Amino acid sequence: MDNRLPRAIALAMLVSVPIRGYSQTNRDDFRTSSDFPAAELTLGERVGNETSESSGDILIPVYPFESGLLFLNPRTTYTDNDAEEYNLGLGYRYLIPQRDIILGANVYYDHRHTDLGSTFHQWGVGLEFLSDWVDARANYYHPEEDKHVVKEYDVETTSQETMQLGSTWEDPYPTGHEIVQPRASVVRAFDTTTREHFEQYEEAMQGFDAEAGVKLPLPRNGFWPEVRVFGGYYYFSSDVGSGDVEGWESRVEVRALPSLYLDAELYENDRLTGNDYSVGVRVRVPFDISKLSRGRNPFEGAADGFMPERKRTPFASRLTDMVMRDPSIRTEVSEPTMTKSESTTASYIETNRTLVPIMTNVTFVRWENTNGVENGTWEHPYPTVSKGISNVLNHVVYVDSGTYLENVVLPTGLILWSSDYAVQGYGGRSLKHGAATIQGTNDQPYITILGDDVAVLGFHEKSVPNPTTIIYGYNVNRVTIESNYFEGLNGAIGVRLFADAIQDFQVSVKGNQFSTFVSGASIEVTNCRTAYVLLNDNYVSYGEGGIGVAVFATNNVHIDIRNNSMTTMGTPIVVNAQSVLGNVEVSIISNGARSVAYDGMDIFLRAGSNISLVGRGNGITDNSGFPGNPGNGLEVDAQANGSVSLDFSGRNSIYGSGGYDVTNGSPSAVLHVESNWWGTATPSAGQFSGPVDYTNWLVNPP
Repeated sequence: MDNRLPRAIALAMLVSVPIRGYSQTNRDDFRTSSDFPAAELTLGERVGNETSESSGDILIPVYPFESGLLFLNPRTTYTDNDAEEYNLGLGYRYLIPQRDIILGANVYYDHRHTDLGSTFHQWGVGLEFLSDWVDARANYYHPEEDKHVVKEYDVETTSQETMQLGSTWEDPYPTGHEIVQPRASVVRAFDTTTREHFEQYEEAMQGFDAEAGVKLPLPRNGFWPEVRVFGGYYYFSSDVGSGDVEGWESRVEVRALPSLYLDAELYENDRLTGNDYSVGVRVRVPFDISKLSRGRNPFEGAADGFMPERKRTPFASRLTDMVMRDPSIRTEVSEPTMTKSESTTASYIETNRTLVPIMTNVTFVRWENTNGVENGTWEHPYPTVSKGISNVLNHVVYVDSGTYLENVVLPTGLILWSSDYAVQGYGGRSLKHGAATIQGTNDQPYITILGDDVAVLGFHEKSVPNPTTIIYGYNVNRVTIESNYFEGLNGAIGVRLFADAIQDFQVSVKGNQFSTFVSGASIEVTNCRTAYVLLNDNYVSYGEGGIGVAVFATNNVHIDIRNNSMTTMGTPIVVNAQSVLGNVEVSIISNGARSVAYDGMDIFLRAGSNISLVGRGNGITDNSGFPGNPGNGLEVDAQANGSVSLDFSGRNSIYGSGGYDVTNGSPSAVLHVESNWWGTATPSAGQFSGPVDYTNWLVNPP
């Protein structure tokens, strides 16, 4: 209990010193009753599930009236969380003669120093009804309206906004297993710092409480205690925190001995006292300071209160019962409230450099790596293409510039990427630095494709051991051969691909250069459902044949040959689609062929359904042929069970042929070659063979 109870006793005694007490010895001063009570000192201790308190209370008769008593009531309370409460009350109790009923009224001044350091004042009034069997009381509490700051703190937050001023892209470069591109971004940054000041207030609550109770009808033989049970209600209004506090309460009071009281209290709302329940003990003893001045014991007769009653205590003794009211000024703490906010903004310009991945999961190959550390990164690449393929991380093998003396085999899904094939970045920048050359060491194909979805990009091939084929694939699908340079093939075929019994065959040969060879690209298809062949943007020179497509026993065929440039060779373009079961569609657009030894273009088509041939913007010039073997410019032979459309009209240039400029071997279809340029001389029928319509010729080159 520490030192709280002694302090409470001392204060109660101090405030009672100047006031004369009325004890049993001067009960005659009370004019209508011989049972005028003495002043009573009550000491108490109460313990709850969260807090506890000690109190000292003295009720001092000040002036006796006929059947009534005016009293002064100082009181002090201390809690275990260092809160202090001081109360001073003035009350009047009226005893109705012969009825054992007391009516009372009181007014109090309350002073509290809370555990949060606040000090509050309030006044209160109360009414009482006391009787032998029923008690009732009500109290009203009106505090000052001040509120006190109990906690304050600052919260500082920083936010940033940026404004893009511009950005530049740098050249991509390889690192690790990636190809990345640096981006330098210039931004103006705005940093805003906001400092907010928060305060929490403690404020006293205005309210009331009331209770009523009865005495239990227990035997009165000196051994049974007097037990009273009470029920009550309380309400305190609050504009802060969690709002109003209200609820029901119940209390049991046991008068175990005349001077010993035990009680227990249960609260519906623990916000009132901080407890859900509490239990307490009170000791009530007579106290007469006037006896002390006469050298007598002021507590004379106190021991009798701790003995069982031998006779009934006069009802008038309840005139000095402790006034039952809430001694504490009830307070509530607000939620944190922002009272002030200040913001400052600083701006500055900064350059942020970020690396943007362009390609990831790349396996690198560089022949110069001879240090023994090989993991496929740019810093530690594999030294051979074959080793890179065997250890491919995902599907891209990037081969740095240099000559690799090996024959390689490409599995399904592999992209073989030479450093001469540009890796496109942002801002018009790219990574490209020299060609990688794969040069086989025997007469087998330098690159053999064994799986679908394969691409060969940007390599420089030289035929030194004289193989029959540089890039070869059998029964493979979705193959891309792009931007490779085939040089000095010496009787070899640059690209040769076979497809047999594939559902939907697709191949793209694009942007390659073929020089000195037997044939640049040869695509052969048989027994497929559909065939899509694209031969675009290739440059072919100094060979026996340019690019050729042969299709047999396939349902439907789509061939697109465009933007190819061919010079100094035998026949630049050959399309041979025989025994096609369905439709044949051939587009030959914007190709150029000159200095041709044989025919400029040979197109032979046989279809079970329909044939569509379209030619636009092609140039077939100076194909005078070898002596004794004159070449034709354009030779077409098409037959079908369905319709045949042969449309080679529109801005083609065909002249200087050793044989016919155009020959049509189709027995039932006209080859339309209108609106073309036939050279400076006016065309004549002698330049054409078969059903050919060459009317509306151009008078100027396209």
